[in-house]
Amino acid sequence: AMKRHLLYGAVCLLASGCASSPTLVPSVPATKSATKPALQGLNPTDTFVLVWFDSELYTSPEAEKSFRAYDFGKSGRAAHPAQAHVMQVIEDRGDWLRVADPVSWLREDSTSIHCLGSGAFWVENFSIELWVRADDLVPVLSQSFARSYDDGTFITLQPGTPIVGGHAWAKGYHFPVSIPEEIVALRYRPASTGTVYERKGFTLVHADQPQVALGGSPVEWNQEISNYASPPFFRVNGDQTHSYEASGCGAFELSFKGQISELNKNDGVLGMLRSGGQKKVEGIEIPEGAELFWPSGTRAGMVVKTFRQGGSSKSDGARTCLKVPLGTKLKTAGYRNDHVTVCVDTDAVRSVVTRPPPSKNIRSAENSVTVLN
Repeated sequence: AMKRHLLYGAVCLLASGCASSPTLVPSVPATKSATKPALQGLNPTDTFVLVWFDSELYTSPEAEKSFRAYDFGKSGRAAHPAQAHVMQVIEDRGDWLRVADPVSWLREDSTSIHCLGSGAFWVENFSIELWVRADDLVPVLSQSFARSYDDGTFITLQPGTPIVGGHAWAKGYHFPVSIPEEIVALRYRPASTGTVYERKGFTLVHADQPQVALGGSPVEWNQEISNYASPPFFRVNGDQTHSYEASGCGAFELSFKGQISELNKNDGVLGMLRSGGQKKVEGIEIPEGAELFWPSGTRAGMVVKTFRQGGSSKSDGARTCLKVPLGTKLKTAGYRNDHVTVCVDTDAVRSVVTRPPPSKNIRSAENSVTVLN
């Protein structure tokens, strides 16, 4: 998941479409109905779900208005395998679930916790709680699953791996292996240990029109949604007959054929651009632990990572409201440019001296909020 986040900066410099940024909207006056409840903090379960990108999201099960990050149109979900948000379950009512983006994406050993790497909001400073119908959840592995074959190929898949059309999907690969129904569910608990990414004897290369197989059966491969602007990467062995992949989905070795080209020494560097050297300016800071509200005054979540924004000032109102976009950092097919509005007590917003936001061409949390006084 973290590697995917690092690639976004480079991709957005090369691609014309990046998701719109959160924008602060005029503050909402505090009223009796907007009285701040006792701070409850985050109280998530240890269960996670995958929510289709085109799902309708609500502020409550009773809410009439809904939000959607994407619209798949006539092609439907079948044409968008595993394009889903990873979300942690806060409350489970069966047909309805209250969910929020995961607070953590990596274990202490830096392995990915989840198979997919995108929450509903790409700004990770806020844990915004939304409601979703159980009908909009992607089936997943609820337990680990492994198969090995005489030709040396194998798959070992972790809980949370999407099941599309009855088969497992991982990192763009759709494996031609039937999954037992008893280990397919709509909710999962991540494995306690991760997958080692590197493997001796395998080298990262570019490959065009790859052909891969598992146990002699062809494996369908489609480039992942987050990497549409990047060349396809594969880890291949010395004689280029096998490829190896590992991620939060698990690990798998496949037989391989493809047109190999060498990596450019600058690959991956663009995503590491920094904004150093800029003169510091006045700005705002919203501290970790600050409670978020919907404009109606009901709880919306919490700030889980201190948020700083240079070049902005705090609102004069009792509450300051932020317009936060749904979706990934890239404007992929069907992107709707939808957003939710959440508010924070202006008393919790601090004036600070910090660096100005990076260039608008570089997607980051630091340039994602505009304050409207």
